[in-house]
Amino acid sequence: MRAVIIIETVSDDSGFQMGDDTIPDRYDLHMWRFMEPHVNALIDAAAISPGVAVLDVACGTGFVARTAADRGATPVVGADINPAMLATARRRNDDVTWVEASALDMPFDDREFDVAICSQGVQFFPEPVVGIREMARVASRLVVTAWSARSEVPWFDAHIPMLTELCGVDPALMDMSFNQENHVRDWFIDAGLRPEINALETSATLPTDFSISYLSALPWGKPFFGLDADDRHAALAGISERLTAYKLESGDMTIPFRAFLVTAETD
Repeated sequence: MRAVIIIETVSDDSGFQMGDDTIPDRYDLHMWRFMEPHVNALIDAAAISPGVAVLDVACGTGFVARTAADRGATPVVGADINPAMLATARRRNDDVTWVEASALDMPFDDREFDVAICSQGVQFFPEPVVGIREMARVASRLVVTAWSARSEVPWFDAHIPMLTELCGVDPALMDMSFNQENHVRDWFIDAGLRPEINALETSATLPTDFSISYLSALPWGKPFFGLDADDRHAALAGISERLTAYKLESGDMTIPFRAFLVTAETD
């Protein structure tokens, strides 16, 4: 079997870019708090095992690629268009090959990989159909996740009003993260594939003050830290109120996360 390469790639035209070199390390540390069960489910669906060749498209700081490597995939390659995220990825694991590349034009041969994986990246591609078609060119099978509707992902839904109304973040930028099933299906069909789409339901227990860590790890979270102390306090109180239904007696929160898990055979 061929090698496993994992690439999470977004283009310079996408909304998710790390311009501040300090953000990727925080992203890698804090996002894992709620992405771990999601990533494990993705890797399970991809049936990654020793000797499988995997490509992770839009690998970001590499926690999906590292998980594939931990399952015995070899070689594992992570590719992303963002050099700052790749720099963090390289510091965290030198057994994975990290490649700077666009998901829309990848430097790999036809059918070079057994599996191409993309975790929460395809919705940020400037041309999702082109990126999916390119993944289908280089791999025999695709396994992709994309967040479902914003109302079905309460952690994000609780933070977006603050970011758009108080911090001036473009609502259209926030909307890029969330998807309807028919739109995701159309991307794959237009790329010439017949996708199987299932709901991916996970949950994560997060500390009550996790919002500060989360916002510090996002390129669009920076304006929050420019607010005065009273506005920051009011913003966090509003977020906490929106998440009341998920609070535990300990003060922590168990938050559900819902995404679409898409698989497609390309041979």
